[in-house]
Amino acid sequence: MKAGYLWFMLCCLITLCKYTSSFAQGVKQEKETSIARSAMPQQAILLLKELLADARKVNYYYETDGNQVSYECKLQWYGNTYSIEFFEDGSLMDIEKLINIGALPEKVRNTIQSYLAEHFQKTKIRRLQLQFTAEDAEESDQEMIKQFMEHDADDLTIRYEMEVNTKNDRKINAYEMLFDRDGHYMQQRKIVRRNLDNILY
Repeated sequence: MKAGYLWFMLCCLITLCKYTSSFAQGVKQEKETSIARSAMPQQAILLLKELLADARKVNYYYETDGNQVSYECKLQWYGNTYSIEFFEDGSLMDIEKLINIGALPEKVRNTIQSYLAEHFQKTKIRRLQLQFTAEDAEESDQEMIKQFMEHDADDLTIRYEMEVNTKNDRKINAYEMLFDRDGHYMQQRKIVRRNLDNILY
Protein backbone atom coordinates (compact mmCIF):
# COMPACT_ATOMS: atom_id res chain seq x y z
CA MET A 1 0.00 0.00 0.00
CA LYS A 2 2.77 2.39 1.01
CA ALA A 3 4.86 1.49 -2.03
CA GLY A 4 1.86 2.07 -4.31
CA TYR A 5 1.26 5.48 -2.77
CA LEU A 6 4.90 6.47 -3.22
CA TRP A 7 4.80 5.37 -6.86
CA PHE A 8 1.66 7.44 -7.41
CA MET A 9 3.27 10.51 -5.85
CA LEU A 10 6.41 10.04 -7.97
CA CYS A 11 4.33 9.89 -11.16
CA CYS A 12 2.48 13.05 -10.12
CA LEU A 13 5.78 14.84 -9.44
CA ILE A 14 7.21 13.87 -12.85
CA THR A 15 4.06 15.08 -14.59
CA LEU A 16 4.17 18.36 -12.68
CA CYS A 17 7.83 18.92 -13.59
CA LYS A 18 7.11 18.31 -17.28
CA TYR A 19 4.18 20.73 -17.18
CA THR A 20 6.20 23.38 -15.36
CA SER A 21 9.08 23.05 -17.83
CA SER A 22 6.74 23.30 -20.80
CA PHE A 23 5.03 26.36 -19.36
CA ALA A 24 8.34 28.05 -18.58
CA GLN A 25 9.31 27.89 -22.26
CA GLY A 26 6.52 30.38 -22.95
CA VAL A 27 7.82 32.96 -20.48
CA LYS A 28 10.31 35.73 -21.16
CA GLN A 29 12.32 36.72 -18.10
CA GLU A 30 14.40 39.43 -19.69
CA LYS A 31 17.47 40.96 -18.09
CA GLU A 32 19.43 43.48 -20.13
CA THR A 33 22.70 45.06 -19.03
CA SER A 34 24.65 47.82 -20.77
CA ILE A 35 28.21 46.80 -21.59
CA ALA A 36 31.33 48.29 -23.20
CA ARG A 37 32.17 47.57 -26.81
CA SER A 38 35.17 45.55 -25.63
CA ALA A 39 32.79 43.11 -23.88
CA MET A 40 31.07 42.20 -27.15
CA PRO A 41 32.12 38.98 -28.94
CA GLN A 42 34.87 39.84 -31.42
CA GLN A 43 33.01 38.13 -34.27
CA ALA A 44 30.01 40.41 -33.69
CA ILE A 45 32.19 43.54 -33.86
CA LEU A 46 33.75 42.34 -37.13
CA LEU A 47 30.29 41.80 -38.63
CA LEU A 48 29.23 45.30 -37.57
CA LYS A 49 32.35 47.06 -38.86
CA GLU A 50 30.94 48.42 -42.14
CA LEU A 51 27.54 49.22 -40.65
CA LEU A 52 29.05 51.16 -37.74
CA ALA A 53 30.87 53.52 -40.13
CA ASP A 54 27.61 55.42 -40.73
CA ALA A 55 25.86 54.67 -37.43
CA ARG A 56 24.97 57.03 -34.57
CA LYS A 57 24.01 56.54 -30.91
CA VAL A 58 25.61 53.10 -30.74
CA ASN A 59 25.11 51.11 -27.53
CA TYR A 60 25.93 47.53 -26.57
CA TYR A 61 24.07 45.14 -24.29
CA TYR A 62 24.34 41.73 -22.68
CA GLU A 63 20.95 40.05 -22.48
CA THR A 64 19.42 36.89 -21.05
CA ASP A 65 15.75 35.90 -21.27
CA GLY A 66 15.91 33.01 -18.82
CA ASN A 67 16.81 30.45 -21.47
CA GLN A 68 19.36 32.05 -23.77
CA VAL A 69 22.27 34.47 -23.57
CA SER A 70 22.74 36.99 -26.36
CA TYR A 71 24.51 40.24 -27.19
CA GLU A 72 22.89 43.24 -28.80
CA CYS A 73 23.95 46.39 -30.59
CA LYS A 74 21.39 49.19 -30.70
CA LEU A 75 22.02 52.07 -33.07
CA GLN A 76 20.62 54.66 -35.42
CA TRP A 77 21.38 54.24 -39.11
CA TYR A 78 20.18 56.71 -41.74
CA GLY A 79 17.38 58.01 -39.51
CA ASN A 80 16.05 54.65 -38.36
CA THR A 81 16.58 52.77 -35.09
CA TYR A 82 17.89 49.21 -35.24
CA SER A 83 18.66 46.40 -32.87
CA ILE A 84 21.16 43.79 -34.08
CA GLU A 85 21.27 40.66 -31.94
CA PHE A 86 23.99 38.03 -31.77
CA PHE A 87 24.28 34.58 -30.26
CA GLU A 88 26.74 34.06 -27.44
CA ASP A 89 29.48 33.06 -29.90
CA GLY A 90 29.04 36.28 -31.90
CA SER A 91 27.15 34.79 -34.84
CA LEU A 92 24.21 36.81 -36.13
CA MET A 93 20.75 36.09 -34.72
CA ASP A 94 18.58 38.77 -36.33
CA ILE A 95 18.26 42.43 -37.26
CA GLU A 96 15.26 44.43 -36.08
CA LYS A 97 14.04 47.85 -37.16
CA LEU A 98 11.86 49.89 -34.82
CA ILE A 99 8.64 50.97 -36.54
CA ASN A 100 5.13 52.10 -35.64
CA ILE A 101 2.02 50.18 -36.59
CA GLY A 102 0.98 52.88 -39.04
CA ALA A 103 4.02 52.00 -41.17
CA LEU A 104 2.73 48.48 -41.81
CA PRO A 105 1.02 47.59 -45.09
CA GLU A 106 -2.71 48.01 -44.55
CA LYS A 107 -3.50 44.30 -44.98
CA VAL A 108 -0.79 43.28 -42.50
CA ARG A 109 -1.92 45.91 -40.00
CA ASN A 110 -5.55 44.81 -40.22
CA THR A 111 -4.61 41.14 -39.76
CA ILE A 112 -2.58 41.88 -36.62
CA GLN A 113 -5.22 44.20 -35.17
CA SER A 114 -7.95 41.62 -35.83
CA TYR A 115 -5.98 38.99 -33.93
CA LEU A 116 -5.48 41.32 -30.95
CA ALA A 117 -9.15 42.34 -30.89
CA GLU A 118 -10.26 38.71 -31.02
CA HIS A 119 -8.12 37.57 -28.09
CA PHE A 120 -7.97 40.60 -25.76
CA GLN A 121 -10.41 43.18 -24.47
CA LYS A 122 -7.82 45.96 -24.53
CA THR A 123 -4.29 46.19 -25.91
CA LYS A 124 -1.51 48.75 -25.99
CA ILE A 125 1.45 48.18 -28.27
CA ARG A 126 4.66 49.10 -26.45
CA ARG A 127 7.10 48.31 -29.23
CA LEU A 128 6.88 46.99 -32.77
CA GLN A 129 9.88 45.85 -34.78
CA LEU A 130 10.40 44.64 -38.31
CA GLN A 131 12.57 41.54 -37.96
CA PHE A 132 15.01 40.28 -40.59
CA THR A 133 16.57 36.81 -40.48
CA ALA A 134 18.38 34.71 -43.09
CA GLU A 135 16.00 32.74 -45.31
CA ASP A 136 18.71 30.30 -46.35
CA ALA A 137 20.42 28.47 -43.48
CA GLU A 138 23.55 28.19 -45.64
CA GLU A 139 23.82 31.94 -46.08
CA SER A 140 26.72 33.52 -44.20
CA ASP A 141 26.26 36.28 -41.64
CA GLN A 142 28.33 38.60 -43.85
CA GLU A 143 25.96 38.01 -46.78
CA MET A 144 22.94 38.78 -44.63
CA ILE A 145 24.47 42.02 -43.36
CA LYS A 146 25.30 43.00 -46.95
CA GLN A 147 21.74 42.29 -48.17
CA PHE A 148 20.34 44.32 -45.29
CA MET A 149 22.61 47.30 -45.98
CA GLU A 150 21.70 47.20 -49.69
CA HIS A 151 17.98 47.05 -48.79
CA ASP A 152 17.73 43.71 -50.57
CA ALA A 153 15.04 41.93 -48.54
CA ASP A 154 14.06 39.43 -51.24
CA ASP A 155 16.28 36.73 -49.74
CA LEU A 156 15.52 37.59 -46.09
CA THR A 157 12.75 36.26 -43.87
CA ILE A 158 10.59 39.10 -42.62
CA ARG A 159 8.53 38.93 -39.44
CA TYR A 160 7.05 41.39 -36.97
CA GLU A 161 7.96 41.25 -33.28
CA MET A 162 5.63 43.09 -30.92
CA GLU A 163 5.64 43.84 -27.21
CA VAL A 164 2.09 44.53 -26.11
CA ASN A 165 0.22 45.16 -22.87
CA THR A 166 -3.11 43.33 -22.71
CA LYS A 167 -6.19 43.40 -20.48
CA ASN A 168 -8.75 40.63 -20.07
CA ASP A 169 -11.24 40.56 -17.18
CA ARG A 170 -9.18 43.10 -15.22
CA LYS A 171 -6.04 41.00 -15.63
CA ILE A 172 -3.17 42.97 -17.16
CA ASN A 173 -0.33 41.08 -18.83
CA ALA A 174 2.55 41.85 -21.16
CA TYR A 175 3.51 39.62 -24.09
CA GLU A 176 6.15 39.40 -26.75
CA MET A 177 4.37 38.26 -29.92
CA LEU A 178 5.69 37.20 -33.29
CA PHE A 179 3.77 37.57 -36.56
CA ASP A 180 4.78 36.47 -40.05
CA ARG A 181 5.27 38.87 -42.97
CA ASP A 182 1.52 38.73 -43.74
CA GLY A 183 0.55 39.56 -40.15
CA HIS A 184 -0.50 36.05 -39.11
CA TYR A 185 0.14 35.11 -35.49
CA MET A 186 3.03 32.70 -34.92
CA GLN A 187 3.85 32.57 -31.22
CA GLN A 188 4.01 34.52 -27.98
CA ARG A 189 5.83 34.63 -24.66
CA LYS A 190 4.61 36.23 -21.47
CA ILE A 191 6.95 38.96 -20.23
CA VAL A 192 7.40 38.67 -16.49
CA ARG A 193 10.26 41.09 -15.91
CA ARG A 194 12.01 43.78 -17.90
CA ASN A 195 14.79 45.97 -16.52
CA LEU A 196 14.77 48.64 -19.23
CA ASP A 197 11.09 49.29 -19.90
CA ASN A 198 11.55 53.05 -20.15
CA ILE A 199 14.60 53.12 -22.42
CA LEU A 200 14.00 54.20 -26.01
CA TYR A 201 17.08 53.12 -27.90
